[in-house]
Amino acid sequence: MEIAIRYLTTFTYDTHVSESHNALRACPASTGTQQLVRYSVTVDPEARISSHHDYWGTRVDSFGVVGNHSRLTVVADAVVETTKPATPGDGGP
Repeated sequence: MEIAIRYLTTFTYDTHVSESHNALRACPASTGTQQLVRYSVTVDPEARISSHHDYWGTRVDSFGVVGNHSRLTVVADAVVETTKPATPGDGGP
């Protein structure tokens, strides 16, 4: 079964801020019963996003917004394909 996931966060500041630096951990992991099909991140105001995996294998999307802004919106969209887990006694390991 395909499952679509949307993570949405909006930060609204009382006054303009000149910079905002962020690290997002929202990407679903591929496991024995779930495979990541698609993943994307958008940021408003627009920012360059760089990605790496941390010590535990979690994807980290880092970005900074430079320039006055009073609101920051982050959207992560993912699609995963799931499979039924093995049940006891079905001949699995």
